Amino acid sequence: MSPQFEEVFKDVHVAKKVISVDECRYLIAKVGNAWDTQEEPVDKKPLWQTYEYGPHKAPAFLYGFATHLSKSLLIPAIANLYQFDEAKLKAATFWPFMRKYFVGGREGFKLHPDPTYFTALALLTEKTQFSGGNFMMRDRFYKKKKVVDLDLGDCVVFRGPHKHGVLPITSGIRHSLNMFYWNPKEEN
Repeated sequence: MSPQFEEVFKDVHVAKKVISVDECRYLIAKVGNAWDTQEEPVDKKPLWQTYEYGPHKAPAFLYGFATHLSKSLLIPAIANLYQFDEAKLKAATFWPFMRKYFVGGREGFKLHPDPTYFTALALLTEKTQFSGGNFMMRDRFYKKKKVVDLDLGDCVVFRGPHKHGVLPITSGIRHSLNMFYWNPKEEN
């Protein structure tokens, strides 16, 4: 049975345990120490992101894993939750990447929108393994920042223009899998 997405606040949905513990460990181990630390265009800090390889801008193992997750769960769920054209979502350029957050590296990420139809983000680390580093979103209607409670394997989906970020981490290491469904009007 597929995990069910629940609305945690307006237009923001979370499903628990979308990715298994073993899959989370596999993804983190497979990246190893191969992190791109070039400057992030959004905040001018080091990326701490998986390198962009090949036509899909992702390591083959990551693209394969994320594509399967996307086709089997995320695209049908997003199309249903948001009443969005599934064919349009399938035709969107898909870009998965992982991020690493830790003190002295990428410690957080300021609130920002994504140039996507939708963004999906899965936490790959147990929340007991780090302090701080919570995923946050700005409530579009009340302009307040809200923490989205995620644990290992949980996934949040939202429209790309919805502002989101990561609060500064104070200890430990946090890994996430980010998946973009590009809006062709916004692609570089």
